[in-house]
Amino acid sequence: KDERKEHRSKTHQILGERAYSSSTSQIAHVDFFGKQLTRPYGTFSHPNVLGAYMIIFLVLAGLTKKTTKNSYVLSATSSIGILLSFSKSALIAAFTYLFIIVKNPLLKILFVLGFVFLIYIFINFLGQNQIFSIAERLQLIQLSLEISSKNILFGTGANSFILELSKLDIISIAQTRLLQPVHNLFLLILVETGLVGLALFTSFLFFISANIKSEKKQALFIVIMIMASFDHFFWTIQQGQLLLWLSLAFLINSPKKTSP
Repeated sequence: KDERKEHRSKTHQILGERAYSSSTSQIAHVDFFGKQLTRPYGTFSHPNVLGAYMIIFLVLAGLTKKTTKNSYVLSATSSIGILLSFSKSALIAAFTYLFIIVKNPLLKILFVLGFVFLIYIFINFLGQNQIFSIAERLQLIQLSLEISSKNILFGTGANSFILELSKLDIISIAQTRLLQPVHNLFLLILVETGLVGLALFTSFLFFISANIKSEKKQALFIVIMIMASFDHFFWTIQQGQLLLWLSLAFLINSPKKTSP
């Protein structure tokens, strides 16, 4: 039995995938029409990071000048990946991106109606785990503001949010100790680096947005900002950091003009 477990663990990690099951502690689940399903991780640390990668990949595929069969396949694959990740921030970002790039007013209305319908479905089929998750996120926002008020100018220090949160010894609505970063990049930067760090970061983002000329690149910037407003992985997880800074580097990069 132990040999089978070891073999299964090794085969799961051929491409770097996590070895897990639906009973693994702290694994991401989703309540889908009364059934609890394990969300896909792929080679990522969390399904939300997978969703972020897929939406960024989808936007970059749309930036290609030539539309080929391969680009359609890549776009379709990315869209399916976003849906299967069950990442709410990635879904919101995807709908926003489609709303921006689509020019037909009728299609824009259909996208808005589809988005409203999905929100209705989400609210009406909200499982207990999702209620706990939303309550924890709101609680973390409140706690992050309380922590930041004690060190408003320079913050508590890099990577110190969990340490500061542990000092409060908070128990969540799910009756577990609340020890996770606030799901908002800007609040997290405010807590750890204070108003000075947040001002520098937002100034950098403003500089980037002011120098983006392409509408599709502007859409990518908005997509990143949406996900940054609903999660923390761009700041706390290495894969998220790579996604953020490589995407921002792509936005400020201007292709060199070739001489005739």
